[in-house]
Amino acid sequence: MSLVPTTPTFSPSLQGYTPKSFWKRPEGPFGMIVLVALILAGGYGLYIILPFLITLLTNVIYASVLAVVVFLIGWLIFNPTFRTAVKNLFQNIVRFFASWVVETDPIGILRNNLDDMKKEKYNLDQTVQRFSGSEEKLKRSISSKGDEINSLGFKAQKAEQMAGSAKDSMEKERLMLERQTFLEKAGMLMQGVKQLEALEGETSKMLNTFQHWSQIADSKIQRTENKVSFLAEQRKMILDAKATLGMGQRLLRGNPEQLKMVDMALDYLEEDTARTLGEIREFSRFTDKLITEEQIESGAAADEAAARFAEFSQKLLTAGEKPSVADMIEVSGVPSASAAAAVPMGGARKGGSTSAKDSGDYDNMFK
Repeated sequence: MSLVPTTPTFSPSLQGYTPKSFWKRPEGPFGMIVLVALILAGGYGLYIILPFLITLLTNVIYASVLAVVVFLIGWLIFNPTFRTAVKNLFQNIVRFFASWVVETDPIGILRNNLDDMKKEKYNLDQTVQRFSGSEEKLKRSISSKGDEINSLGFKAQKAEQMAGSAKDSMEKERLMLERQTFLEKAGMLMQGVKQLEALEGETSKMLNTFQHWSQIADSKIQRTENKVSFLAEQRKMILDAKATLGMGQRLLRGNPEQLKMVDMALDYLEEDTARTLGEIREFSRFTDKLITEEQIESGAAADEAAARFAEFSQKLLTAGEKPSVADMIEVSGVPSASAAAAVPMGGARKGGSTSAKDSGDYDNMFK
């Protein structure tokens, strides 16, 4: 027995060996079940969270669009060129609207301004009336307080006289205190009268100012009213003249579209007249040609008939006969009156065909 170790050879048994896949191993079916369960769970979870994902994606898209819009708006707002363009556009729009309003009714704008002036004048008159009433009230208050001061002075003087003649010390003290009260009250009233007189002076000054403004406003309103009346009458005459001018321009210049139709009508009349005259001339040439041909044919037939009469007369003359008038119209094949008497009755009965033949020869003579 050899003690040398030998290496086993597995090559003959490994030639047909193929490794098993994971799904063919014992743990394969379980792994397949787990994979199917995971797929189903993932599909169900996706189905559950799909509305949330759609909403989230939609909100993200909306937020992105809004962010882009806000960025563009901010860029436009902070762009000086865009701000200048918008400012000029706004001014142009306002200017165009103001011009349109002014051009639509300028007299109406003047009348609206006059109405506003009258309203302000009414408010000024109300203020003048209030200040006038305040001044009158202050004057009356000052007058009444002055009378009261005089009355208090008389009372204080009377109390002093009574205190001088009083024998009782308590009565004398009471009268002196009453006199002091009258004097203090009169002093307070005099101080109030001074304040009222100052206020009345300011009120009178403001009243004079407002009355001056009222007179100026009356004069301005009257001038404006006269101006508006004059401009309204002038505007009316201008509008009438403009309307008359418009009618004259339309009459002299005409309506462009109507003038186009008139030009088309004139062109049609000219073309129709030229065409009709051409047709008349062509018809005249055609009738002249027909008449000329008819005259030529009639002249030729007359000349031919005259030539045959001349030839027939020449034949008679060369034969030495003097034909009568009836013989002169005898045509070849037609007997004269004497010859017709010598013809027997039988010949007359046979003459039907002969007369027809002779008649044909007579007609042929003029052909």
